[in-house]
Amino acid sequence: MPMESVAFKVAFPVNEQMRPEHSLNPRAPIYRLNHDILSLIFEFARDEHPVPKLHFIFCVLQVSRLWRRVALDTPRLWSRIIDVLHPRLIRTHIAYSKCAPLDISFKEGRRQQVQSSISLLMPHVSRWQRFSLTGWADDLSLTAPAPHLEELYLDSMRDDKFGFPSHDVFSGSTPRLRSLVLRRFLIPLTSGIYVNLVSLRLEELHCLSRRHPDCWAQFFRILGACPLLEALQIKNVIFDQSTHTYDQLRLREPIHLPHLHDIQFYIQGTTTAYSILQSREIRAILASIRPSPSSTFCGAFARGDPSNLLPELAKTLESHLHIEQLSLDFGYNDCQIMGRGGGCNRLNGQQEMSSLEIEYHRGDVARGMRDVAQDMHFPNLTCLSVTGRHFALDSHVSEFIELLRSMPGIRDLRMTYVEMIYVDALRDRTLCPLLEELALTEVEIEGETLVDLMRLRSAGGVCQAGIKVLYIKDCWHGDMDEEALATLKDIIADVHVE
Repeated sequence: MPMESVAFKVAFPVNEQMRPEHSLNPRAPIYRLNHDILSLIFEFARDEHPVPKLHFIFCVLQVSRLWRRVALDTPRLWSRIIDVLHPRLIRTHIAYSKCAPLDISFKEGRRQQVQSSISLLMPHVSRWQRFSLTGWADDLSLTAPAPHLEELYLDSMRDDKFGFPSHDVFSGSTPRLRSLVLRRFLIPLTSGIYVNLVSLRLEELHCLSRRHPDCWAQFFRILGACPLLEALQIKNVIFDQSTHTYDQLRLREPIHLPHLHDIQFYIQGTTTAYSILQSREIRAILASIRPSPSSTFCGAFARGDPSNLLPELAKTLESHLHIEQLSLDFGYNDCQIMGRGGGCNRLNGQQEMSSLEIEYHRGDVARGMRDVAQDMHFPNLTCLSVTGRHFALDSHVSEFIELLRSMPGIRDLRMTYVEMIYVDALRDRTLCPLLEELALTEVEIEGETLVDLMRLRSAGGVCQAGIKVLYIKDCWHGDMDEEALATLKDIIADVHVE
């Protein structure tokens, strides 16, 4: 019996009224569309339709004989297999997808169901283009080569430890693989699967040295085998618990990765030793690579990270030189550093956005300001935003002054939730000599103090450049009366009050 009869005719019988000769459908404009165009519409609709993908296909099959015929003759409509666990439907997808590349994903279902579905798909592994598996990854036998696989995502979903297969996944033969994500699951670092990757993401992998005594050397070998790497993300990965020092770990000759523009490191350890260990490894990685000049960096680090991290970051990321806007957020339990700016990509000559984002969990506010002031150089910085949340910036005025002194090019300064003493630091006319705009949000302002400050820093003052624009939002204090506000407007050309 034909596959169509097996899969659909019983569930969705074609009513006599659906025949074209008994319907007005052929007169509709859509029925005059070329069949290839109708196929493309089905493919786009499959991607955008809110109902499950399989339900969408069944809906299309019931509209008319023409739609049914076109849908059954559109291989790409059947090439996406997402959480399809019924053997008959798996075979239907395989049959009607013909030779189209397969996009396979499993996030639901019991272990036996998933394994059964994948075993039915394995004879067609040469057609796999994308494969994503969440759960049961370490129980599968993926031994056959996947010559057309481009994206691979494996997550064992094990909280106690990460999965480690007893064999080389796809026999290490995935010549077209460009994107690889391993979460709580590790393919042997010696595998040929780590070659010519464009994107590599490793998450929740602890103590790799237990599986690979030479894991550090193998990791650098992987980076060296991926000259086209564009994105590198490492989250809660511990390579080695040995006593090797930072100088012993880093490479003497850095690996040049001219396309690497997206670097992300996340550390969320709960103990000091854990964080220091990872920070040492991350510093070694940063010291051992030379990414794109326009690369972006995003990182989150737990307590215990030594301040040596920022100097290494400054040496590695040439893109931080292009940062024009910097935001410092000093909270009770964290310290965030975020930067934005523009830079030129040497590979194509195009202007690209440079970005720096660093977050210290349970960080030291004073250390965070000192690190930025001493270790990071921002020659193009023109805008600085500082958020203190009152309690976090009560005794670090000297560090704040040191920070401002390291950024002489600032023209726009925005201060939020800081004590008035920090604003009053601007009385030192050597700080931010080019300052033209000042924005204060939820700052406990004393009217007379602010008036005196603006007289010193206004455009008519003795500074190289004076404050021309003043923004005040939610800053009213007891002595900020109408008279003080009127005086400010006489001193500063443009005053905005909310």
